[in-house]
Amino acid sequence: MDYSGANAITPEQLGRIHYALINEVSKFIEPDYCIVNPALTVTIPTGANEIWNRSDYLYGDLVLDTGSVLTVRCVLHMPEGAKIIVKPGAKLIVDGGKITNSCGTFWKGIEAWGVSSESQFLGHQGEVVLQNGALLEHAEIAVDTWETGQWANTGGIIRSYNSTFLNNKKDVGFAPYSNNFNGLHYPNLGRFIDTEFIWDDQFRTDIPLAHVTLYMVDGVIFNGCRFADDRLLGTIHQNSRGIFSIDSKYNVGANCTNLNGCIGEIDAVGSGWNPTVFENMYFGIYAMNG
Repeated sequence: MDYSGANAITPEQLGRIHYALINEVSKFIEPDYCIVNPALTVTIPTGANEIWNRSDYLYGDLVLDTGSVLTVRCVLHMPEGAKIIVKPGAKLIVDGGKITNSCGTFWKGIEAWGVSSESQFLGHQGEVVLQNGALLEHAEIAVDTWETGQWANTGGIIRSYNSTFLNNKKDVGFAPYSNNFNGLHYPNLGRFIDTEFIWDDQFRTDIPLAHVTLYMVDGVIFNGCRFADDRLLGTIHQNSRGIFSIDSKYNVGANCTNLNGCIGEIDAVGSGWNPTVFENMYFGIYAMNG
């Protein structure tokens, strides 16, 4: 209390007001980070190389301009309807970080834009790298390898190591693309090593869109991965598919976890192999014209 006769607020009173605003009033206000605001897009400019270590809530899209690099080592909360755009020549690295939606809905996901007429070498394509326990969850399509609806902008690159896709409608989508360089054809650089693709009882809808879809691509690698529908509630829908492909070729195998090399059969005890498994899926692999 102020005894000088002037109108003032003591630090204790100010603290009580702040507490009430944070803990009481906020209960009746819908967080403004739950719905995307196009006016609040965050852009990583060309030439920038940023590392985000502090968790944050975004209010709009996140755009990585050509020639920029962003490393996410924190928890990034995305609003419903928001997406992360990785333009051709830009790179997003999720290094032990998590990208999610905290409002009970789905965010759009990541689009790695490509240039269909260019190879996946020499830095022409947008690239997404997941590593060291990275987690992408509650997205409509966690990673799409093209600019949606633009067939001239396919060829984006996704590489995942020891990471997890959790409760996304679709985890990864590959659009038609042929990796050609100097007159020769090369395998797609997409690869998933020791990566988990999971739906569980925290999935926010009943019908998924498949863990991974591939359309007219070849060379993508899945080694030591787990595709699973771990939901205990309800019945398994026919869209519960590990890999759904059309006119595509890809490699599904095991990853050697022994630094000294692996020996024997994949399922042999002590062999060091980590096989790819499909658990509780309606279809493990559904391949058309492959």
